[in-house]
Amino acid sequence: MAELIPTWGYAADGKAQLFQLASGEELPQGWADHPNKWQTPAVNQAVDELDKIIASQNKGALDRFAASQGIELDRRKSFGKMVADYREAISR
Repeated sequence: MAELIPTWGYAADGKAQLFQLASGEELPQGWADHPNKWQTPAVNQAVDELDKIIASQNKGALDRFAASQGIELDRRKSFGKMVADYREAISR
């Protein structure tokens, strides 16, 4: 039996998981060997934009931001619930 090597993997949503990999085996798809591999200028810009929307609690801006990513939110809900729904949608 091949010796397994404990190897940390990092998902784009910030999750970290310890994998037991055989020598030469790669992390599963969607996982990187370093969290910085997911940080790109586009991701950083989107995070900054979302932070500003949350600070302003602007439902229309949040709805447009989510729609630009193909996520439909219900504007009849509270702002906090819309944010929770958005976060749930991006975690899938």
